[in-house]
Amino acid sequence: MRFARWALVTAFSSAACSSAAWTDTFAGSDTRSTSVTAADAAPPPPDAGPVQSCDGLAQSSPTVPITVTFPGHGSSAETIHIATAAGSCDLTVDSDTDGVIFASDAVPCAKLVAAGTPESGTAQVSGTSSPNDLLFQWSYGLACTILDDYKLDKK
Repeated sequence: MRFARWALVTAFSSAACSSAAWTDTFAGSDTRSTSVTAADAAPPPPDAGPVQSCDGLAQSSPTVPITVTFPGHGSSAETIHIATAAGSCDLTVDSDTDGVIFASDAVPCAKLVAAGTPESGTAQVSGTSSPNDLLFQWSYGLACTILDDYKLDKK
């Protein structure tokens, strides 16, 4: 009986402590922030400045939890696959160097995770032996940038 209990505890502990790898599936939780470039800002509406407009846009939709995988990691066919309750999308990886993956066009995922409709967007994933952060940078004209910074945890 003692051996069976020890084996069960040992097996559970080993599984719970296994390290993450780029080939695993990750859950992401978001922290959204904004950045406004005042010098480039378009004339504000009469009752609000560019900062309020950008903050309002960021708050116009809730952040969504995501599931992320990295099919083909380390190959020339590598992608970033994002899934939400509303659907999924794939981003083409432009570079994968020193623990940083970069996709210069994140717009295919904008309808799933961005606030409003950005003009452009990028995605950057960082981590050493496994990913731990996914940063979307969404541009809304010259004045407003919204950052969706997802902390990634192995599922």
